[in-house]
Amino acid sequence: MIPVVHTSYVSENAVTLEEIENVAGFVKNLDKLELPNQLVAVLADPLLQKLMLLRPDSESEQRLANWLNGVLQDVRDGDADEDTFFYMLDILREYVVSIKNLPPLLLNFFARFLPLWDGSKRRDAMFEILSYSPVQDFKELYKHIFQPLEAATLDNTPESLRALLALYKNLLHHWTVLLESSDTVPDHASVTITALVRHVNPLALTLCQTCPSVSSRSAILDFYEQNARLVSHQVLKHYICIELPPSSLIYILFFSSSAAIVSRMCAILASYKKGFEMAMLTRPDREKSNRIDSSSYNRTFVGLFNGYLMDMCNCFWRGRAFTNNDPNALGCMIPRSLVPVLSFISLLIVTLPAPEPTKQTMY
Repeated sequence: MIPVVHTSYVSENAVTLEEIENVAGFVKNLDKLELPNQLVAVLADPLLQKLMLLRPDSESEQRLANWLNGVLQDVRDGDADEDTFFYMLDILREYVVSIKNLPPLLLNFFARFLPLWDGSKRRDAMFEILSYSPVQDFKELYKHIFQPLEAATLDNTPESLRALLALYKNLLHHWTVLLESSDTVPDHASVTITALVRHVNPLALTLCQTCPSVSSRSAILDFYEQNARLVSHQVLKHYICIELPPSSLIYILFFSSSAAIVSRMCAILASYKKGFEMAMLTRPDREKSNRIDSSSYNRTFVGLFNGYLMDMCNCFWRGRAFTNNDPNALGCMIPRSLVPVLSFISLLIVTLPAPEPTKQTMY
């Protein structure tokens, strides 16, 4: 189904890919190489993949997108079977993973395909492909790509939520790599990252509340650790705003019975603390650049974060977990009416006599 590389109608000074025998020849003739007749061959030819990666061209990407849309239309019209289409999708995954990028023009293909997909076949391939989506307005990406994806794959099971969180974590990792390698950080980068985190927040809280297992909580922390790495990056921390997880999620993870979960949650908040400190020490730029400074966060937002830190200090070192009398303390957001009850229960547990050891009869 995927054609081999074949080039015809070559200009006098051009070189075809078929003539390239080694890496040296490829590098030497990079500017002279002629694209083959059928660019869809890029899906299966490593040399052509490298050429399109080093010499990106919107017209070439459009030709590839048109071919994919044609295959999809053939399936819809009954001129091709689903197995052929999903075989092509596997090839597309190999291509995207190879070049570590999903060209924006190919997103139009997925915008057409996802509403028709039942979410069962090639789910892993679909998730892996879309994790290489470009850094674009997340609201638009969600409307055309991720919303139909969620509609097709979410089935009220923890497994589907964990898979979706893994997708968003991989997407955030890909965006981090793109931003790290970019000469300049796009103005929309912070808004885009914030929108992604805000979308994931309720998904993570739902998973944490419906499936309180260590594996689920670990999957949740995987995403927020990736976000913490992004906002802690030496360069990106000056351009990407910190977006906090939901308060309920923070306290649920903090009171986990797993020491590893508690430790990871605290490490994430420690990374955020450094980011807030850096912002508070940076004076606003008169030129209104997109750099993070002391005006990037309002007092209420910073006060909420400081409340998390104070509560954890009270839990670890002061023995008064639920107090809200200290500056910034939130009392772990426990309703005040419950505090006396919890205090009485904890006192009762402490004062209960230890059970006597059972006597063993010697024979």
